[in-house]
Amino acid sequence: ENGDLDDHKFVQRRAEEIVQSMRKEVSIVTNGLTISAGLACNRMLAKIASDFNKPNGQCVIPNTPVAILNFMSPLGIRKIPGVGKVTEHIVKEVLGCTTCRQLMQPSPALQLYHLFKQDTARFILKSALGISSTTRESDSQIHIGPSQKGISNERTFSEISKPEKLFEVATALSQSLSEQMKAKGLMGKTMTLKL
Repeated sequence: ENGDLDDHKFVQRRAEEIVQSMRKEVSIVTNGLTISAGLACNRMLAKIASDFNKPNGQCVIPNTPVAILNFMSPLGIRKIPGVGKVTEHIVKEVLGCTTCRQLMQPSPALQLYHLFKQDTARFILKSALGISSTTRESDSQIHIGPSQKGISNERTFSEISKPEKLFEVATALSQSLSEQMKAKGLMGKTMTLKL
């Protein structure tokens, strides 16, 4: 059993080194572009972790139940990918919960099933515990709410001051968003640009 633990630590350390190396290489090739990264046992946790230590760092969540719960517990429920303003508002107003730790209590956990469909309640609870699929396909099957109301494409950059560079970035993001919408069979009604 101790050998498995040593192997796990070696793999985690090696993954951290590889990501650090990738971030350094990107910075060199792009003349200073910074990248934040998250390393975890599933995509959801890695996505949340990538928001930590921005704009140029990495966050590692050890692959143990205690470490995952310690990471998730203090987070606001809005940090869960897929939980939007409306869901956050309902949970806060009806249950009085703003953090994942509060959602894990027996009473709020049960009440979620009265507020939402079973799949949605289960998704929120599993996510608050740090449990998520490790594959992209499974993640895309969960939708919160009656239908998808929006799609976005967002990147964090270091300061850009040249207008032509801003237009170039906006064009690339718009094209990527358009391709995502076509793939999902969506049409847009309103576009919002956030700077």
